[in-house]
Amino acid sequence: MGSAALEAARTSLAEGDAIRVARRSLSSVTATTSRPLRVLFLRRFRVFRGAHLTAWNCFGHLATSGRYEPFVWFSDDSVLSDANPWARERERIVTTWRLADYDAVVLGGRGFEFLTPAEREAPPVPVVHLVLHVKRADPADATFAYLRHPAVRVAITDEIESRLTASGVVAGPVMLNPHGLDADSFPPSRADEDRDIDVLVLGVKRRDVAASVAQSLGGGDATSARRVVIVSTPVPRPE
Repeated sequence: MGSAALEAARTSLAEGDAIRVARRSLSSVTATTSRPLRVLFLRRFRVFRGAHLTAWNCFGHLATSGRYEPFVWFSDDSVLSDANPWARERERIVTTWRLADYDAVVLGGRGFEFLTPAEREAPPVPVVHLVLHVKRADPADATFAYLRHPAVRVAITDEIESRLTASGVVAGPVMLNPHGLDADSFPPSRADEDRDIDVLVLGVKRRDVAASVAQSLGGGDATSARRVVIVSTPVPRPE
């Protein structure tokens, strides 16, 4: 998610029969001031997960854009440890907030619970809702009701986007920002006889499952002709 989602929040959150979105928008702010637009991220951080990485990447993109000034607030039960990437950005962490003091707010899957019922129904600023799992579009999921609240939804896969659209309850536009690897950037495939690995098992999140899968494929068995490699340790990054 980058500036495109906030542009959509600026132009696409219109009033409808079922929803009433406050008239204040990013467009009116932009028209009256040249200052960077203040964007508030609302997070609950207990252990590091992929959802936090996505939000952190969005946060960093906005921080380096020159057009936005992002801040983050954490729930009382959050952990501000070294595993929390925002621990290095303490000057951007706020302990109290009012939506009216910001130009937009960015939420995760359950982030609407941090807003009051009135703010959910008629947010005073545009809301960007990061939707990272297809289960959010499942009526049986606890967060499904949040889709009825006005927001710009940012889906990270085609499947999530299509499920959100098909739900028929989403209030606001749905945008696609696909996550993954660009297969065109991969080196050419090797012929089978030139490969030194037959199966690569990636299991950083669930090492126990990765080990079980690898074992079922013959990993660790000296008599197996199949060469199985497990990757269960995160690759060090500069940030």
